[in-house]
Amino acid sequence: MRKRCISGILLAALLLSLCGCTSVFDKEYLSVRPYEEPSNLLTDTDTTQIRNYAGLMRALNTMAAQYERSFVLAFGDYDGIIADDLAAACEELRTGTAIGAYCIQSVTYETEQVIAYCEANITITYNRPESDVRSIYSAQTQKSILDCVVDALDRQKTQFAIQISTSTLESSDVVALVRSACLNQPQLVVDFPAIDVTVYSGGSSQKIFGITLRYGAGESVVNDHRTQLDGRVRTLTSTLTADAQETPVQAALVVMRACEQRTTAVRTAYDALVTGQADSCGLAMAYKAVCDALNIPCQVVSGRFQGAERCWNVVQVGGNYYHLDLSMQSETLWLRSDESMQSSYQWDAESCPACTAQSFIWREGQKLQLPDT
Repeated sequence: MRKRCISGILLAALLLSLCGCTSVFDKEYLSVRPYEEPSNLLTDTDTTQIRNYAGLMRALNTMAAQYERSFVLAFGDYDGIIADDLAAACEELRTGTAIGAYCIQSVTYETEQVIAYCEANITITYNRPESDVRSIYSAQTQKSILDCVVDALDRQKTQFAIQISTSTLESSDVVALVRSACLNQPQLVVDFPAIDVTVYSGGSSQKIFGITLRYGAGESVVNDHRTQLDGRVRTLTSTLTADAQETPVQAALVVMRACEQRTTAVRTAYDALVTGQADSCGLAMAYKAVCDALNIPCQVVSGRFQGAERCWNVVQVGGNYYHLDLSMQSETLWLRSDESMQSSYQWDAESCPACTAQSFIWREGQKLQLPDT
């Protein structure tokens, strides 16, 4: 059993060193599934030994990521002083890595000479449960971060973590990304959460962002509200034709009539379509929910209007994208270009499709005629 532990651990370290990674958390993940153990299965015949400090750090990171509490490392033909490097590496793992800052309380070791090589018995004490560590998401791009958040929303997680290698993102950036994900999942987010983000880096370029979502409603209430919203959307879209060119503007009228009362405090599609009151974010989420049901490309944009926080939509009409702020509309819809919006609105233009087509106004009962682009 002991031999299996030694050999398995050491080959994992060697495999990581051959792929040029600086630690297990440097590995680039495009998947947004929760963290999974490496699939490199090891056999009892593997006899790889650690030979330098880099290999030692890789082995320690691997074991920490797998939530190993006690394991053995073997050193052979080692380049350096094993005792000194063990002390330094264990301290670096605890205080100088993202995984250490996130979940490691202490790292201790004992060494033993075994014929031609040296063994170190390592013990890691964690300050988080194993489920927290094994469910860390891995992401490399803002798009994959959004996908991780959507998965967490779908699973109704209130606490989760996302690991990003060599990230320049700060906690405020991640808060904005989580908020964007919530805004664009109106069927899931029927109670808009307060968002807290904590950064764990240990001074390294890698970061783990611990995310907490605080909801005002319990899980059973959320599920009930999701069901009610789904039924309401089905009812509202039942009279609309999904593939008609006029459908996006007709859907906008449906949403505005369903939400007759404007407020500054209520902000989800559930509030807009079921209770009939919402702010600009609730209206935008409601329109997104209806467009999703009709397979109309649509996105909620979070920005500012004349310096105040505002949400609106970017929606595809006739093959072109337009800005549409339902909180500023009545029976007449003004679908606007980026250029038209820039005088009074501010937003992250890279986060949504470009709206380059000419602005136009549509009134109920009028045949939709798109301007020349």
